[in-house]
Amino acid sequence: MFDLPLFTKVECSDFAHILCNLLKINLENGIEGIPFGGIDDWLEERFGGVIGYIAEMFLDMSKGSFVSQYMSTLSGRINDIMTNTAERRHISLEQLSKDWLNEIKSARNDWKCLRDAGLCGSSPPRGMIFSFTLEWLCIYCPTENALSLVSLFRSKFSVDPGLDGCLLELEEILKLRAKTSFEATLLTSSDQEWLIKKSVFLPPVGASWNSMLYNESQGTLELAQNITSSSWCLIQVPSGFDVIDIVLVNVSASPVIYGIQITRSLKPFATHHTFDTCPPKSKERLNKLWRVISSHFELDDDAEKLYVMLDPNCKGANIRPPSGHMSNFYFSPKVTEFASSLKKRRYK
Repeated sequence: MFDLPLFTKVECSDFAHILCNLLKINLENGIEGIPFGGIDDWLEERFGGVIGYIAEMFLDMSKGSFVSQYMSTLSGRINDIMTNTAERRHISLEQLSKDWLNEIKSARNDWKCLRDAGLCGSSPPRGMIFSFTLEWLCIYCPTENALSLVSLFRSKFSVDPGLDGCLLELEEILKLRAKTSFEATLLTSSDQEWLIKKSVFLPPVGASWNSMLYNESQGTLELAQNITSSSWCLIQVPSGFDVIDIVLVNVSASPVIYGIQITRSLKPFATHHTFDTCPPKSKERLNKLWRVISSHFELDDDAEKLYVMLDPNCKGANIRPPSGHMSNFYFSPKVTEFASSLKKRRYK
């Protein structure tokens, strides 16, 4: 699979359309939470031109599976590969992880260890394969600083948009796990114009927060660490979940649920849906998540739910959401003013 020539972004998109026509999958509605116009970028980021994974994913979708279910299976396969490799070498998973980490961090790295295991070809693993591999390596080698490791590889692969996008998502989630806040600006709609209201830190600087995992199949939240008395909670959703990548919840007297989308796209709203613009199937999955969160924390069903776009590369007019989005939302990094081009268009 990895030794086949990698497809370009356009070739991946063309292949996806041909495959979906044969499997009777309606791509016009996008891939779950991804708009039709952003499918090529999404495929490039997730699979980096390895068409075998694209074919597998759409085949699973034709049988009724969600993208997140396929991603979970893919992550599990990487874990199986590591476990089998450790057994063959008669060493522990911790020792295997140390060996692999030392090799891939080396300046002389030729990816031999991951190639021999079947995780890549002569070049690095592509897209989510690399992110999943790093996550498992850090689980089995807990002394490794996962955030520093991801930052290291982001610096090495900054010219690879697909791989960098996956690593950016993982990096931002690891920052939140490490109790690092980010600054975001609240934007509100008024008479078809967007107004800058205030900037806040999510969660507040100096606050502590709990971590949980969302088990979609069972409809439950599972504790990821020892519980504290904090009113803030970080909830990780399955990789490939619709519209959002992670959730923050404030369960204080005025509870708020923040659904966070993480991307490196220069035009994030052209390639990502929001709560207002996503298709009905995505809204159903989000509503189920909101119900599970509300039930777990004993919140009213009408607790405020806010969309958050976290995009360090977005600038100027691209900060403005599509016409179908009318709800208040947060944008990060902090927005100080809208681009003058926006104002000129309004006057015209």
